[in-house]
Amino acid sequence: MCRKGEELLCLNPRTLGTRRAGGYGTHVIVPNGRYLLPYEGVPQGLAATYTCSGITALSALKKTREHLGADDHLVIIGAGGVGGSAVHIAPAAIAGKVMRKSARKPARSAP
Repeated sequence: MCRKGEELLCLNPRTLGTRRAGGYGTHVIVPNGRYLLPYEGVPQGLAATYTCSGITALSALKKTREHLGADDHLVIIGAGGVGGSAVHIAPAAIAGKVMRKSARKPARSAP
């Protein structure tokens, strides 16, 4: 699992901020360039909020990739913290069409 990039499933996880220092640091040494993304135009305070809900949503979306084709629909039920992140990340992470579902409203296409 570690070699596939599934760090959270490694036998000896070394996730940043939980298993190795860096969660509250002003600077951190990252083990791989894949952790580095440009954030031009995004305020640091806002970018910081994406880490928890964003990585949780992305992890779930990655598990759907092999099951969704371009003509399939992915329904995201509940658009709170994690679901809201999933709605925004999904168009870039999966091939299918994204829909969201609220308990009070019918399912509709995500923006």
